[in-house]
Amino acid sequence: MRKTIVCTIAVFLFSVALNASTFTVNCNKPGPMGKVSNYLKFLNPAGPNTLNIRGTCKENLTINQFDRLSLIAMPGAVIEDNSGGQQAVINISDSRRIYIQGFTIVGGSYGVLCFDGSLCRFSGNTIEGSINAGVWVSFSQATFSSDTIQDTGDPGLAAEASRVSAGGLTVQRSSGAGIYDANGSVVYAFVTNILSNRGDGIAVLSDSHMFLGDSTVTDNAFNGIDVNDQSEVLLLNNTVTTNGYNGVGISDQSLAELGGTGTFTGNGMDIACLGQFSEAKGTQGTIYGTMNCPVSAAQAGAAKPNFSRPRSMQAPVK
Repeated sequence: MRKTIVCTIAVFLFSVALNASTFTVNCNKPGPMGKVSNYLKFLNPAGPNTLNIRGTCKENLTINQFDRLSLIAMPGAVIEDNSGGQQAVINISDSRRIYIQGFTIVGGSYGVLCFDGSLCRFSGNTIEGSINAGVWVSFSQATFSSDTIQDTGDPGLAAEASRVSAGGLTVQRSSGAGIYDANGSVVYAFVTNILSNRGDGIAVLSDSHMFLGDSTVTDNAFNGIDVNDQSEVLLLNNTVTTNGYNGVGISDQSLAELGGTGTFTGNGMDIACLGQFSEAKGTQGTIYGTMNCPVSAAQAGAAKPNFSRPRSMQAPVK
């Protein structure tokens, strides 16, 4: 009898997948039809497919080799780890145009993994409580729109050998860096808040690049923004205050260009050049309390960092 029921469900889902691209999953419903993962098994991976999801889904989702898949949260929808912290809540690999909107994503070894050439789009999600990174983007692309990453392991958001763009993103109270931009990555962030993380607010490392505009970086335990190991940042109209070490710490042949009306105050040192070949340019018009960068390196109109061609997009992932 049980086998017959399972087969009937499989036939139904297969029929739905063949004849519809949009349907609803109610995770509060008991049995196989209350599982998002069961629907994913029968979708055409070429898409387009949309799953409107309601309720609390206690499961770990694997999205491999999909295209044009949208997971849309109905009000209050939650996707929660069911692996005891052994797996990512959502694991996306070798997939394109994956859109995740409006969920609370709780726990897991990672909140979301986006890797192996994937394109992941996030909007209006809260990602919290993961053991490691809230979102880890590796050799992939990701976009964020009005998402929150909070109370995660180290870091909140990580990009390695990837391209990430974010608007209206908040990263707070991670166990390490709020944003970790490393190994040839390029991160563009606008109207972003990086708050109260227990490492650096933002770490730009290992030949990586970042544009940060109209954003706030405050109350992080270490540097507000750490630029290190031949990396470059362009900072425009930001407020960087009351971080534990430096507001902007620049070291190991790295460059920070400051533009607009940025404010850097109340940090250990507001703008710090650490080492012989570190530079801060374009600081005229910037409000800061303390800076130790050479005057000759702090001139407006200097050439902007080259964000279009990072020097090492093929760096290995840790």
